[in-house]
Amino acid sequence: MKNLLVLMGIFILLGLTGCATTGSSGPWTPLPEPGTVSAINVILPGPEVPPEIAAYSGIWEGTFDGASAATIIVEQITPPKVVAIYSWGPGSNYIGGWTRVIGRVERDSVVLVWGQPERVVTLKINPQKRNLATAEYTRGGSVLRAALFRKE
Repeated sequence: MKNLLVLMGIFILLGLTGCATTGSSGPWTPLPEPGTVSAINVILPGPEVPPEIAAYSGIWEGTFDGASAATIIVEQITPPKVVAIYSWGPGSNYIGGWTRVIGRVERDSVVLVWGQPERVVTLKINPQKRNLATAEYTRGGSVLRAALFRKE
């Protein structure tokens, strides 16, 4: 019996430690833990990157169709390549998580593609309000839309 209690205590401790390893930009979207190899690293675009593309650099937050929280962190822009973190909050049938994605610049948008089945997120800044972007998430024929705001 004592061994069972010790084993249960170890599992609880490991579970709590595991939960503590995911950083968070807020209550809804997990992000890489600061100080780790996978930590967030936003690199300001160089002068060779057009200003309308450089404007994507940084952290964007919002919700898809008012339900699923999302954070997109555009870490590096070296056209046509983009490095970004896509983070999603928990839903009714999935847990929150994050992934680092190698994306691309397409005309005036940033496009992130990853996974099987394929997921595509297209981010487009509003030309009148540079701190606002629209995002479209596509997976398996489903399309979700969001307004994302730049986090300062």
